[in-house]
Amino acid sequence: MKIYLCLCLLIASGFCQTTIPEVKGHRINETIDQFLLSDQGSIDGVTWFAHSFCPEYLANPKNQRKYARTTTSSEDEDLRFRARFEKCQAVNTIEAGNRGAIRDGLQTYLFVDRKLVMIQLIIPDDFSKVTQDLASKFGARPDATEIVRYQNGFGAVYEHPRATWNTLKDVIIVASEESSPVTGTAIFPISVVIEDKGYADAIVKQQKNRPSTLD
Repeated sequence: MKIYLCLCLLIASGFCQTTIPEVKGHRINETIDQFLLSDQGSIDGVTWFAHSFCPEYLANPKNQRKYARTTTSSEDEDLRFRARFEKCQAVNTIEAGNRGAIRDGLQTYLFVDRKLVMIQLIIPDDFSKVTQDLASKFGARPDATEIVRYQNGFGAVYEHPRATWNTLKDVIIVASEESSPVTGTAIFPISVVIEDKGYADAIVKQQKNRPSTLD
């Protein structure tokens, strides 16, 4: 009875809940199994229950021939087919324990050792709105904001804002305005990268320990 009461108190106080919020239905450090079984883990309405769809889809000789034949096609149906085929290829790579990325429209999900370590979003909206939403979801204002300047081949200089969250417990976040507008508009989309802190630290350490190209 005491153990049961303690568990109830922990659940009520929130200690049993994860500290990493969901973004687009997914959470940093979730497994590939959790990703595929979530509401967002579907491709063209096909949900990945039992992971039975992709292996059969990729092994089908008809699909293999169509994928090779549509390499240069710009038809909508062919583009959708190729996207589905390539997502299946990524799923198989990730489930085998290898590093791989699942791309779904304007969203990219990077997996290492079968765990989601990075989410990248391209959001065609105002920078201030995006950073406000991030601050609300993660419970903190950015630790740093800056203006990044780009210069094109004609000498014109463009200024784009960037915000960084680097003191959160589990993740590092960078939101930055892209240097190129959405095609046919004057809207500069916002790139949001959310990384597992352990993964980000390992990448930095790896870069520091990289042998010099001059040695």
